[in-house]
Amino acid sequence: MDDLDRRTRAAQATFELRDQIAKDLGGIDRLSAMKREIVDSAALLGAMIKDAGATYLSGDPVDLGEFMALTNAQRRLLADIGLERRAKDITPSLADIIAGHAA
Repeated sequence: MDDLDRRTRAAQATFELRDQIAKDLGGIDRLSAMKREIVDSAALLGAMIKDAGATYLSGDPVDLGEFMALTNAQRRLLADIGLERRAKDITPSLADIIAGHAA
């Protein structure tokens, strides 16, 4: 996804949500490749859900089955990675502590 043009509203919404989810999980650098894939997919689904919601709120019809499928798929992905915020680990490494004492 990082290679995509980020100028569209959909891309902006996707990347913003991806960054927020990753931050809630302690930072993108703390996630395994598999968790990053889940975060990317959940964020993409989130943008699609927001688009369908905006369509509905503007008075246009929305396929309720598709909306519910998107919502349920996103919920399952988010449940897989956890719904609770995690603090970013800022504990200094042993090397940092030794370097600090040496200085």
